[in-house]
Amino acid sequence: QAEFLVERVLTQLVRDGVLDDERLALARAEQLRLRGSSRSAIRGKLQEKGIRRKIIDRALADVDEPGGDAELLSAIQYVRRRRLGPARDTAQRAARRDKDLAAVARAGFSFGVARRVIDCEDLDALQLVAAGD
Repeated sequence: QAEFLVERVLTQLVRDGVLDDERLALARAEQLRLRGSSRSAIRGKLQEKGIRRKIIDRALADVDEPGGDAELLSAIQYVRRRRLGPARDTAQRAARRDKDLAAVARAGFSFGVARRVIDCEDLDALQLVAAGD
């Protein structure tokens, strides 16, 4: 009997829009993208929540910057937040380059994106390019 009641409450919550995987996926993807998470990291976190692949694909498509490079923008945000590469003290930058590249790659970014962000001289200029401005 308890199982029936739980099912009934869940059905009502879905019907009322309180439980909505699409809204959850989009909100979480936006939050993670702004934080500097890679596309693969976002996908993994949403899959952990049990969200279906089709919904995840739509959420990722919605958070990608139109006319910009969302993955590069996220990598820039990640590097800033972690103070890697160009966000690091210039005295340590060259000595820590390989470790910084590895950190960005472990975060789920491609080697090309990691190298582009870690080796850039000006994150603000790269961000303008990535945003399509």
